[in-house]
Amino acid sequence: MDPAFEERLQQANGLQQQGRLEDAAGLYQALANEYSQDPQSRFGLAMIEVSRANPSSAIRHLESALQIAPDMASARRWMGRCLRVLGKNEEAVRCFEAITDEASCDPRELLELGEARLAAGYTDPGRADLEKFVQRSENHPEAMLDAGLSYHQAGLLDEAAVQYRLALDRDPERQLARRNLAAVYQTQGRLDDAESLYRQVLETETGNHEIWQNLGTLLKDKDQLADALNCYERAMRLVRLPCPGDLAKILKQNPEAGLTSLHHLKLQAEQLEYLGARGRLSPANSGISSRYREVIAEIEATRPTSHRIVMNEDQFKRIGPTNGRLMNLTPANAVPGGALNPELDVKNISDSYFATDPGIVVIDDFLKADALKRLHDYCLESTVWFDFRKAGGYCGSYMQDGFGNDLLMQLAGELREKLPKILAQHPLNQMWGYIYDSEMSGITAHADAAAINLNFWITPDDANEDPASGGLIVYTKEAPAEWDFDEYNNEYDAIEAFVRDSESVLVTYRCNRAVLFHSNLIHKTDSIRFKTGLENRRINITMLFGQRAGA
Repeated sequence: MDPAFEERLQQANGLQQQGRLEDAAGLYQALANEYSQDPQSRFGLAMIEVSRANPSSAIRHLESALQIAPDMASARRWMGRCLRVLGKNEEAVRCFEAITDEASCDPRELLELGEARLAAGYTDPGRADLEKFVQRSENHPEAMLDAGLSYHQAGLLDEAAVQYRLALDRDPERQLARRNLAAVYQTQGRLDDAESLYRQVLETETGNHEIWQNLGTLLKDKDQLADALNCYERAMRLVRLPCPGDLAKILKQNPEAGLTSLHHLKLQAEQLEYLGARGRLSPANSGISSRYREVIAEIEATRPTSHRIVMNEDQFKRIGPTNGRLMNLTPANAVPGGALNPELDVKNISDSYFATDPGIVVIDDFLKADALKRLHDYCLESTVWFDFRKAGGYCGSYMQDGFGNDLLMQLAGELREKLPKILAQHPLNQMWGYIYDSEMSGITAHADAAAINLNFWITPDDANEDPASGGLIVYTKEAPAEWDFDEYNNEYDAIEAFVRDSESVLVTYRCNRAVLFHSNLIHKTDSIRFKTGLENRRINITMLFGQRAGA
């Protein structure tokens, strides 16, 4: 090969290793144009696209390389890996089979082949590959762990558990095997066994927020709501407290740290101003809201076309330590004597729910005045609205991210006690709150992954500039049982087409109004026109009870 070509190829590879992907791609492309029969430059272009997480583009370059050099094993192996990412598992199997000599290959090649075969549904051959991989790896606990992960990803939980246990027998300190075995047991409903393993992990990994979160979900599934909420809050504090440090380094290591949206920034500015006026911020943070206003003005001046925005380094330095962080958490304690309005006719509520098919009932004057105020204060003062990624003008906070308090736990228990025919058999499954911009759109049509949905509103009525709207539209058509979560929760166009000719129930907005309905019913937020200002933001709280039939 031409020495000049080799030198330029090494130069391109060096640029790639430095992270200068544009420069490397340009040089690789120049080499590909100049040396039409060389596969290495095409392979280099493919690896650039792999780095950019563009498997389809990588495959095109790999195909070009393989047309020139059909026996290029590295290109065919990466072709298999990219096909796996795209879910084209049968094609991936053929790639791996073409380059894997099962009698003499590197054991990790057997691992990749086995994973691909399992993903493609070839369970017995895949299982045989993984067994050979472990044997050829001299039964090392790391190999057992890898095999367990492969079975786990393929949904073969019994086989995964066997490998995780074997890895722990060989090396009791291998915490990843312990964590994954706990996850398998949790999925299988072996909650006591899973809890024991999670608590063993936490003896040495007290700062592992994922384990605290998993333990919270497990305790929630055991209907130990107070303990679950404590775990969720601990997980939240581990990842959401303000983060001083080298902000330029943080942004370089994780560009997503600078991701935000205008409606999230505006909400945070309003909350910080609200807290500052009430003396709830430390002196060090007393003027921080003005920095948010500066960043908002700069972003608005660029007239962004997407709701997701990446702050530049200077903007991130000004607000990065507090953006999306827990600046304040106001408690909402349980209300003596109960949170529900004692005047509610619970028999009539239950009868009305079952009088419709599927069930739906509207409940006015839902909470005691004291309970309503405590929840509203909690939502206005607690900077827990971390989710801003959906396109509508709202931010969300979820139970697993720390949304919840003693009062909401009290309410969930009361509802199950007061409405036994509807809820006694359905423990609390999920809970969240949404807080909305004054005029932007709300949540699109969807169904929820539960048995029963409770939605209620807590913003005063005088904030709503159109009393005939601002509530919820519930379609009387159920999401088909065969639809999976993504279909009934995220496929907006398909859902809208499905309910186009369906009858619907319009529930207009009223403060302290709740809607209790079968979670299979497709529903969406009505149009919104509320006054500006934090105290006027539309806030709804949702509780999901039980599991969707067939889930």
